[in-house]
Amino acid sequence: MLKECEDIRVSIIVPVYNSEKYLDECLRSIASQSLHEIEILCVDNASSDRSADIIHKYCLTDSRLTYIKNEKNMGLAYSRNVGLRKAKGTYVFFADSDDMLCEDALLTLYKQIEENNLDGVLFDAEVIDEKGNIVEGTYKACRSHLYSNVTNGEEMFSMLINDSEYTQAVWRQFWRKDFLLLHNICFFEIGAPHEDSLFSFEVLMAARRVKCIQEICYRYRRHSESVTSSINHERLAGMFICFVEILLRIRKMQLDTEIVDSIYICLSQYQRYINNMVNVLLRQGESLDVIDLKTSFYEIMFRLFIKQRNDIIGNYILQELIERRGLYKKLIVYGCGTFGKKLIQNLDKLNITDYAIAVTDKTVVKFEKPIYQIDELKKYRENGLVLIATSEIHQTSIIKILNELGFKHYLSVI
Repeated sequence: MLKECEDIRVSIIVPVYNSEKYLDECLRSIASQSLHEIEILCVDNASSDRSADIIHKYCLTDSRLTYIKNEKNMGLAYSRNVGLRKAKGTYVFFADSDDMLCEDALLTLYKQIEENNLDGVLFDAEVIDEKGNIVEGTYKACRSHLYSNVTNGEEMFSMLINDSEYTQAVWRQFWRKDFLLLHNICFFEIGAPHEDSLFSFEVLMAARRVKCIQEICYRYRRHSESVTSSINHERLAGMFICFVEILLRIRKMQLDTEIVDSIYICLSQYQRYINNMVNVLLRQGESLDVIDLKTSFYEIMFRLFIKQRNDIIGNYILQELIERRGLYKKLIVYGCGTFGKKLIQNLDKLNITDYAIAVTDKTVVKFEKPIYQIDELKKYRENGLVLIATSEIHQTSIIKILNELGFKHYLSVI
């Protein structure tokens, strides 16, 4: 029987590219949702397998499904934007063609966003394998902290970053379409893949009312053909371009100090991902010269990144500190090893001398400048900024110490 729907509450946008193996399961999980007033926009990115046939089969029995075809492979970001432009629903949801929605997922999210007058809802997921079995421990799809209050996106971003609960996956988000249009938010097409990173950052920076719920609404499939399952030149280029774009955007924003600190923590994580991808490719004997960075600007930035590796964020942080120094009573450099010495040299070059050098145990450290144990500087925990300049292996324990001592502002420069 042909299903029809006039009042479209949710538009589900499903980019499709050679997805015949899992597409039927995906569409069945969407079409069988208890929220009937939906549309399913399948954007076929010039598939060469049976994906189009599977979609057309659903179109014959369900008028809520629309088939849209790109004449050539334009990438995931382009396909999502095509769907977003075609969407007629009050709300939009982005699903991947090899994943599935949980039963009643859309009704749960619809009720949340309507009852709380939200711009968007964040939620949990579960990981499944190629056969649909739940996989534990390979990907953190459920948050362990409870965020029950409605808040603005900047505050939500900061809480998630500080709790190590932030994820950029758009299939764990549900947004009001008018909100996206008002802020001109769409997917950045130049740097795919990893377009989720920039989109997720922009929506949270713009949202005035957002909520994070502990409900599993999505089933994310991990398999060998998954976009996120391998390291290659394209993934490296996409991550780097999004990394640069976030750096450029925050220079134009008027943000609270706490939010800026959280953004740099997030960027430090991205930087480590990029460094890891570079190291893997180099160990595999791959050349970095063949990476397609789309424009000469990104190519120049990438060469700078490779030359400095661990300094690019540090340079941006130092520029930011020059502009925002009045917000902090004291700068504290945590660490006096190789990374700490380099940061101290850069601060001295910029004539920033009103800083203190801190370590965990000063009795085992010799240094040419006065140093303090970090607990000796507790008086600055409310209005000081701690710059963590140590190797990555020590940073988790240092952040734990800072939190225990009550320091409000800290970020990694490595």
